[in-house]
Amino acid sequence: PLVTTCRLLRYLRVWEHITDASLMELVKLENLRTLDLSECRQITCRGFCAMLRKLTNLTGLIIDECETLTDDTLATLARTQPGLERISMERTNFSEEATISFIAASKSLLSISVGGWGKRKTGFTNNIITAICDNLSHQIRALNLYRAGINDEGLVKLIGHCSW
Repeated sequence: PLVTTCRLLRYLRVWEHITDASLMELVKLENLRTLDLSECRQITCRGFCAMLRKLTNLTGLIIDECETLTDDTLATLARTQPGLERISMERTNFSEEATISFIAASKSLLSISVGGWGKRKTGFTNNIITAICDNLSHQIRALNLYRAGINDEGLVKLIGHCSW
């Protein structure tokens, strides 16, 4: 199996058919730093959070279209992954409030992607910009806010606070 033969694996991308049982196997990959679970709709918040509590050295995480994950996921993510630098959570169902709390608690983030896709817009507003400006503007390097409800006021605020 992958987890016993590829102990040096640092990046893993899986797709769609992964379940909570597989997530618990991933904790054996001690060197894993970036995990891409895009479109893994069979995982649950409970299984994902259990994995996060044991696999605590992630620097990159992609959970695009993991629509079964809940706001509790973001709270656990902030507590268990202090070194997380990059996150992509496009087309998820996280609330703006939970996302803002996550941004405030995640002190290592350099890149955030919370965009929508196609006709599906996010529920995010300029409040996300305020959270980024208040907590990460000195370090943020990449933002994807596509299909978010960010307007001119939010963009001007972001540009004014970022010291890129």
